[in-house]
Amino acid sequence: MDINAFITRFDAGLKDIENGSPAVARQRYDQLCQTFAPPNPSGMTITDETWESVALRHFIPASAESGQVLYIHGGDLPWGLSTAIMALQQALQSS
Repeated sequence: MDINAFITRFDAGLKDIENGSPAVARQRYDQLCQTFAPPNPSGMTITDETWESVALRHFIPASAESGQVLYIHGGDLPWGLSTAIMALQQALQSS
């Protein structure tokens, strides 16, 4: 998807959010973002958990080798849930 198509589609989706309560707007925003997400890679297992009030997401490929990678995000998610952010990032990266 090129950036102009992304902007047009995203802008159209935002119009559905404008007149809702904050809770409804957040839900619709997350749904909008998910429409941009490509499917997860084949065999990828994604699990979420909370450890001492810290949200964790595990990405485990089908052919995982031993070892771990720790990515620490130091900020808030100002645009919505992490799944929404992930969907938007994937849509923009594929353009």
